Amino acid sequence: MLAQVERSRERIVAATDAERRRFGQDLHDGAQQNLAVAAAYLRKAVGGLDDTADATVLEALRRSDRALRDVTGELREIAHGLRPAALTELGIGPALDALAAAMPIPVELSAPAVPRLAPTVELTVYMLVKEAFANTLKHGQATRAGVRLRHTGAELEVRVRDDGVGGAAVDRGRGLLGLQDRVEAVGGTLTVTSPPGAGTTISAVLPADPTPTLEADDDGR
Repeated sequence: MLAQVERSRERIVAATDAERRRFGQDLHDGAQQNLAVAAAYLRKAVGGLDDTADATVLEALRRSDRALRDVTGELREIAHGLRPAALTELGIGPALDALAAAMPIPVELSAPAVPRLAPTVELTVYMLVKEAFANTLKHGQATRAGVRLRHTGAELEVRVRDDGVGGAAVDRGRGLLGLQDRVEAVGGTLTVTSPPGAGTTISAVLPADPTPTLEADDDGR
């Protein structure tokens, strides 16, 4: 019975990730492309105006162009958050490089020889590191952070640490609790060590060779 429940949780996570990928692709292929075309037409119209054009109308067109650019950028960020292009195309190492580079504090990243894993596991690792970074910035008051990945063949060990104030716990926020549920749903374990005043370490052990169910494509093949 327990095995059936675990397999059911795995299928739910895999189905959710597939839907996440579909939605991100729809945003890219649909809304973003349409906005890009509209912005191109608008820029062409603005560029065709001469010095005799009404200044109020010209400014309105320019503001519309900026608004279109802003909306396109926001949609791109949403699609990126659903499943980053670097994660899909290059794997977990480059995707974590991008996350670390965006942090306002120094991050030491060690991810040697991590092969491509099942999409569900890769996304779980990415979400784990992203949530750990969010906690570091919001609550940790840290000056440095580090991420270490170790692939042993059968498992992937992930550790995210910071030198902040500590005091984090799974039962104190929805972010870590949801992360724990996801890690366990793909067959892994999550540990949070965060003594007051001594920083926070979030560790996880994930399967590196998931079942075929987790490796199925969007159509379930």
